[in-house]
Parts: sequence; C-alpha cells; structure tokens
Amino acid sequence: MNNTITLMVHSQNFDVAIEDEDFIIFLAVTMQQDFKNINVSRLELLNKYVSKVYELYQMENELDKIMKYFPQS
Repeated sequence: MNNTITLMVHSQNFDVAIEDEDFIIFLAVTMQQDFKNINVSRLELLNKYVSKVYELYQMENELDKIMKYFPQS
C-alpha cells in the first residue's frame, strides 16, 4: 500500500510517498514533535535535518565502539 505524507515548507506543500505503513505513522508522530507549526521554514527544516543526521552519526560511532568487543569472523 502506498501512502503519502505532506509537509508544508515555506507555504508550499510537498507530498512524500512512503510504502512502509509503520514508518509513516512513526514519521507523522516525529514530525508533529519536531515541527510545532504546520508551515515549516526552510531554515527550520535544514536545522532539523542536520540535527537528525548528527544523531545518526553519534549512534553509528557508538555502534562502532560496541562492535570492537566482538570478534570478526
């Protein structure tokens, strides 16, 4: 099933198609938490994107540290 989620950036709607129904629910909830206004500014969107990428970077670094304790086969 193909679902879409709409994000309004700088007064323009953008529809994003998402196939995973569980992810679309997660994304909708996360977007409501991250963006308090219906209409998101470009700067706010960019700041949130950079913040999320930094979170991912930190998680990958932590996983790398943990993986060092497991022998490679």
